[in-house]
Amino acid sequence: MPLFYDPTVGVTRTQVKPAPVTYSTGLKEEIDSVQTSNATPTVVWALNNVLEETTVYVEVRVAAQETSDAERAVYKIAGCFYRASGGGLTQQGSTQSIFTIESDATYNCDFNISSNDIQVLVTGAAGDTTNWVASVTYFIVTDS
Repeated sequence: MPLFYDPTVGVTRTQVKPAPVTYSTGLKEEIDSVQTSNATPTVVWALNNVLEETTVYVEVRVAAQETSDAERAVYKIAGCFYRASGGGLTQQGSTQSIFTIESDATYNCDFNISSNDIQVLVTGAAGDTTNWVASVTYFIVTDS
């Protein structure tokens, strides 16, 4: 019995050939922050100028705390975005809210598309000044 496992034993070269992907970012994580005033939707993170023939998976974790410590919120959302050849950026399906925990139901976190940019928008409550931190994990795959 061999002392190690060789996953290629009994497998031909064509069976282990890599997928025909010519570009992928791999998994990336970025952390951004912003402060909002009142109930004004504000961009906390953006992926700018998504290229044609591209699919992007984005998963976002956001935490918020109102500056007087009266309100707080956390969110986890995910979305799939694509840009076809000759087309504009589109969200595939709807935003998936994995969880939402809020002390004030007027707070919000969601995706937005502006031109060919994927944005994460956060919104506090009227009269509140709120600090937001977003941890965004994403990867891009394209065949061009």
